[in-house]
Amino acid sequence: DDCSLKPVSSGYWDIRWPSATGRTYKVYSTTDLARWTNVVYQAPGTGLEMAYTNRAAEAGQNFMRVTVKRN
Repeated sequence: DDCSLKPVSSGYWDIRWPSATGRTYKVYSTTDLARWTNVVYQAPGTGLEMAYTNRAAEAGQNFMRVTVKRN
């Protein structure tokens, strides 16, 4: 399934993804694709859409990713 990344207000972005029970999700953010920061440590899946709002970097680009682990 796909994630979506959309601006929600000035400087803030929402990343959304479908979740499943029995799965744990982590969200990471980076500005350079080399050093990733874990911004959501371990969110248990609910079976519903999940979301995280992130403040974008002051200048340049910002990337986000979601990883999933089966419990």
